[in-house]
Amino acid sequence: MFGNLFESLLPQGQCRLYLAYSDETPIGGVIIFYHRLEATYAYSATKGGRDSRRKRPTNLLLWTAIKDAHSMGCLLFNFGSTPLSNEGLLSFKKRWGT
Repeated sequence: MFGNLFESLLPQGQCRLYLAYSDETPIGGVIIFYHRLEATYAYSATKGGRDSRRKRPTNLLLWTAIKDAHSMGCLLFNFGSTPLSNEGLLSFKKRWGT
């Protein structure tokens, strides 16, 4: 699925994959989609383990993506919808002012 997304959207500048590394080891990733003047946070993952999570790679990657979207002229950074039952993700997004 992700391979098809990147083959279709990456060459047109409609998506980006952001990766965070610790000592040359990937510990987190975020996928952002772009459409017109909007950037949308689509997917993220953090490598398991307390040490990786403590480094907060998703926070770093989202901040980088927000700055990139702004420099690209995006007027909106969309954090996407979240089911009310997913309290952890809702809490995370609320910390960003969403």
